[in-house]
Amino acid sequence: MPQSDRAMGLITGAKRFPRGGLLTFAVLVLVPFAVLYLNQLILLVPFDGETAARYIEPFMFQEGSRLGWALTESVPIGIFRPLYGMSFLLDYHIWGGRQFGYHLTDFLLTWGAFAMAFALFIRRFGKWTASLAVSIWILLPVQLHSMLRFYGRNDRLMIYFLLGALLVYDRALGQEPGRDRSRNLVLSGMILSLGLLTKESVFYYGFVLFAWSFMVAGRGFRASIVEDRLLWIVIAGAAAAYFILRALAGIPFGDAEPLEGAWVYFLNLGRLVAWGLPIACPVSLQWIGFGTWALAVALPFLRRLPAEIRFGGFCLLGGFLHLPLFWVQRSFLWIPWLFGSLAVAGCVMHGLQWVRRRWRRTGLVITALVSAALLGGAGYRSLQGCRSWCHAGLTIDQALIWMLENLTGPVYDGNALCVRFPEFKEIRMHGYSTQGASEKFEVWVTSLARIRAGRDDIGILWVAMEVEAPSRE
Repeated sequence: MPQSDRAMGLITGAKRFPRGGLLTFAVLVLVPFAVLYLNQLILLVPFDGETAARYIEPFMFQEGSRLGWALTESVPIGIFRPLYGMSFLLDYHIWGGRQFGYHLTDFLLTWGAFAMAFALFIRRFGKWTASLAVSIWILLPVQLHSMLRFYGRNDRLMIYFLLGALLVYDRALGQEPGRDRSRNLVLSGMILSLGLLTKESVFYYGFVLFAWSFMVAGRGFRASIVEDRLLWIVIAGAAAAYFILRALAGIPFGDAEPLEGAWVYFLNLGRLVAWGLPIACPVSLQWIGFGTWALAVALPFLRRLPAEIRFGGFCLLGGFLHLPLFWVQRSFLWIPWLFGSLAVAGCVMHGLQWVRRRWRRTGLVITALVSAALLGGAGYRSLQGCRSWCHAGLTIDQALIWMLENLTGPVYDGNALCVRFPEFKEIRMHGYSTQGASEKFEVWVTSLARIRAGRDDIGILWVAMEVEAPSRE
């Protein structure tokens, strides 16, 4: 039985563990539970401002709990992501205003994507590389950046369609030309295209399918494009139909900001790459951006590199190239770093193969120690990051609980929070020291108070704070 069938048998609930099933069980079950344990604080972080105002308050106090509203709420802001709104509506009917359940849903979505990526990678790269790749990915701090604020859920939903399309496409690549292969090519294109219901940029990620054929399956450019034209026709046709219907419906393209020049583009591209590095890079961000383009262009031609390193590196860098045309945020690292983790795992495993050939049993011990150190280091960074990044949200939540239990409402004295919680005052001060952030902060905290109390008549009185002007010395 091939490795792919053994892995899929476990994922789909086969009664018997396959050969090597202990490793599969450890990867698919123990690793995610370890991640949940390390990052358990994130389950308590309150809703971000966008999610609170865009979904939770309308669900609780307006007409937002209707299905039709949830499916179309994104249209006025120039996007169309019905599955995103639907996911929050389902969460609301299960969890109400308790943020714990929404974070748990995000974790379960991550777990499902993690299992799909494992099933995909094990087909081509073997169980050890696949295991190391997905374990690195789920342990990296990019998981926290994506889960800390709920708008990272866009990517968590979209990746199901990308990985589903890749799984079907990989099956088609192993078939002889004929009806079954054509059917799988069309199906792969349809699955990817349906991802537009979560995020429009799913069409951009069609380049990952091409890279899989060209770099992983080792097929040429002509074979990947011409012989698989049914795949590309479906994707191109769906994209064209979507944007034509969008234009006819008068939906504006509002989910974007104007690009301020090529220099800013390369600056933001470099920032995206630098965010994912384990240490600070002494090179300027613009030069990192230039280097990203150069390496992304070079990787398809470096045929001597192992497929997982070549493909993973190309998709990591290629996944960043379109983002600075709009804006950048840390949650955007999530999908590209799935492939970046594959490249890292490939580098580690090929290096350790040489060690095992040279020192045999000693090499096996070294392999285990290096893998454990790599995963342990990633887990430690996530644990430290979780404590740091969750601190502000947890402080705000603690302050609001005290306010609702000890002060008289429904209009509360916001300055009493600053007196009782000095750290809350510092967080508010930061809002005032950041241009345009003070009003957003106060609206956000008021929204959180209404959600926690379940009342829409709650208000908080704020007195403006004086912030010292920064010294010019």
